[in-house]
Amino acid sequence: MTTVNKEATKILPIGRPRRNQFVSKLFPLVLVLALASVACATIAKPDGWAGPTLVDGILYVTPDNGEMAAIDPDDLSDLPNVNPRVVPQWSFPATDDVRCQNETESQKRDLDGIYGSPPVDNTNVYFGGYDGGVYAIDRDDGACNWFFDADGPIIGGATLVDGKLYIGSDDGILYVLDVVDGSVTASFDAGDSIWVTPLVTEHAVYVSTVAGDLFALDPETLRPIWDEPFSAAGALLTDPVLADETTLLTGGVGETLYAVDIAAGDEKWSFKGKNWFWARPLVADGTIYAADLDGEVYALDLEGESIWVAPFQADNAIRSAPLLVDDTLLVVDRKGNVYGVDPANGFGLWPAPAVLGKTVFSNPIILGDTLIIVAQGGDLFQLDLESQGRSFLKIKVES
Repeated sequence: MTTVNKEATKILPIGRPRRNQFVSKLFPLVLVLALASVACATIAKPDGWAGPTLVDGILYVTPDNGEMAAIDPDDLSDLPNVNPRVVPQWSFPATDDVRCQNETESQKRDLDGIYGSPPVDNTNVYFGGYDGGVYAIDRDDGACNWFFDADGPIIGGATLVDGKLYIGSDDGILYVLDVVDGSVTASFDAGDSIWVTPLVTEHAVYVSTVAGDLFALDPETLRPIWDEPFSAAGALLTDPVLADETTLLTGGVGETLYAVDIAAGDEKWSFKGKNWFWARPLVADGTIYAADLDGEVYALDLEGESIWVAPFQADNAIRSAPLLVDDTLLVVDRKGNVYGVDPANGFGLWPAPAVLGKTVFSNPIILGDTLIIVAQGGDLFQLDLESQGRSFLKIKVES
């Protein structure tokens, strides 16, 4: 009998398995996908879960499915408590038909969903859409400077390093794109769908797949560095992060968080939770904070041993990455409950969670003394941290 993860069916987008090995190795995941597409129409049409990005005093957010917008944070000040709204400096796509500079004619843009927080440089905002497009949008006016067709939905985020954009597709291809014109400088076929944001360091690019393979690749050529990829028992869904200079963290299906030796790709240790790990782990001051879809948050040392007597228990599944601000660990669950947790012992610090009342899968960010959260459907929440969750605004971003 196959166990179906009910929380996962509320979160999973619809991907396209490419290899027979994916079907055989991850039959429970395929079953979950099938059930999700039949049982929930909102899953069949993905919403995306891109978190906001703050660069040079401008906030880049997804105000609606498949849209990107630029907001001046000053416009979020002194908003009325009733029906607060903000008008972005620009939004993309602004019209039904858009022609990017490297295209000969305009195209109808229906991105469906954006999943990764957009990286930004001096010229562009970069992101991929579920439509399979990678876009470079002028940060000043929202014009499309170039478009690249990845031939498969983009369900992860992009990483920008030294004028190169690293981004993976649901078709299993990792691309390196020149930020000047979107041309491909290197590519790598990982064999199965990539749903993560690649981690790029000076010496390697780390990317994982829903087949459970984690690769270390040369940043210039994308040739494999390890003799064999690290292979897990289930899909690897968390964005890979470094725990220290020798250890990489990854996790996903199978309720396991893995620590991998970056030199050879061997497992150093693993930690078993109660459900899938899909939230990006946070590493701060030698402690790993990891959340699972059972709503539990764990604190581990760099050897994988629990620090807290018991994990912190949220009311619902956690897909958003935890944040550490001063002496408070901030946790947002799927139902939009926001918690303040003591990072030393895992006890709740706030009298009660802030109850946003909206579904949240995206990673929050800090803006001054407020927490900024983008909920499903595009509502922007601004939570005053000094009030310990008792004061927040739900702001509608005008399209």
